[in-house]
Amino acid sequence: MRRLLVLSLVLYSLHGLRAESLKYDFEHSIDGGNTFSLAGSISLDHGIAHMERELSSQSVSSQLQKLVEADGFYVVRIPTGRSERYVSAAVRASCLATASDLSERLSLLLDAHGGLMSMTYSTDTYPCRGSSTPSLPAHSVVSVQQPIDGPMVISSPSSSMEEALPSFPGEGSSGGSSPTSRPRGQPPQSAGQQQQQQQGAAGAAGQVGVAAPEEKTWWQKNWLMAIGVGMAVMNILGNLAKTAQQPQQAAGPSTGTRGAAQR
Repeated sequence: MRRLLVLSLVLYSLHGLRAESLKYDFEHSIDGGNTFSLAGSISLDHGIAHMERELSSQSVSSQLQKLVEADGFYVVRIPTGRSERYVSAAVRASCLATASDLSERLSLLLDAHGGLMSMTYSTDTYPCRGSSTPSLPAHSVVSVQQPIDGPMVISSPSSSMEEALPSFPGEGSSGGSSPTSRPRGQPPQSAGQQQQQQQGAAGAAGQVGVAAPEEKTWWQKNWLMAIGVGMAVMNILGNLAKTAQQPQQAAGPSTGTRGAAQR
């Protein structure tokens, strides 16, 4: 059991050393990104990077001169070691023809396991006008950015964001504010304070609130219909009175004729 524990500790230490000590191949293209060749290597040891470049040749210088004349780009890349993937960057070839003592700057971004995620590449000359014979950089400055180990802080958006932002009048879904709502950035109120605010809001609403409309009476609602029914009843009664007077007028002349005959 003790041997197994010691072996596990040794393997864990070797894994940690391998994760801290990394080496990347540095490749470049002097034909505009069509073909790549090994240009050097980058060693990473405990967050400190060091770059070693291959010696330049006359053929490389002539190809760089053609690239400058064509206003092409000098492309660099680093293999990440994951499924033949690369991170790459490029600068104008004229940036390599500005000074004899040229420096290049690389910035590598690593993940938590030491894997290469991205890179930036630049030279220390600007603007790049290509006034001299192009050559590969003589000095290299490599910086490394790694994740920072620290406590994980999880905050609720409803609490942190609301307290950070100021409150404005008329804010909210209904265009107003609730009697129990509080401005952002202030501590929560107690139950007694909330009750006092509710009572004060209720009293203010009773003084300034809009009065409810009065309910109309039956006559105010149906006066037009009542007048129509009354006129109809009066018309019916008038017709009945005329019908009753017509027999009496017809019986009056016949009685007078009979009396004259008796005389």
